[in-house]
Amino acid sequence: MADEQQLREYLKRSLADVRTARNRVQELEDEVHEPIAIVGMACR
Repeated sequence: MADEQQLREYLKRSLADVRTARNRVQELEDEVHEPIAIVGMACR
């Protein structure tokens, strides 16, 4: 019985970690879509 309880606690912590990681990945992916300024310069 204790093994099942430990397994449940482990799974709950694992799911919480996965959710945290997924949120962080989403934040990082959202930053990638920010506009980029391209500046060109020429000399003659």
